[in-house]
Amino acid sequence: MSVINISALSEQELRDLNHRIVARLKILHTARAQQAMVSMDVGQCMYFNSKQGIRVIGVVEGFGSKNVKLREEKPIAGRRWTVAASLLKPLP
Repeated sequence: MSVINISALSEQELRDLNHRIVARLKILHTARAQQAMVSMDVGQCMYFNSKQGIRVIGVVEGFGSKNVKLREEKPIAGRRWTVAASLLKPLP
């Protein structure tokens, strides 16, 4: 891997480099999400921990490019979530 001396780059070169980095990160995040979704099926029970630390258990209803649509079963049945695939884990 070559080392880039960013101190020598112009403002436009830095902007171009930034755009290339952001594009590459988006590709990596999408690939990681799709890899996580490969092991999931519609109807499968999954869970995740909410930002409040509550375990949300639900059933997979569908998939987006990076997110999974989940219908909550517990603690509040029927609520729908759109969750990053990387946050979901199968119920044991």
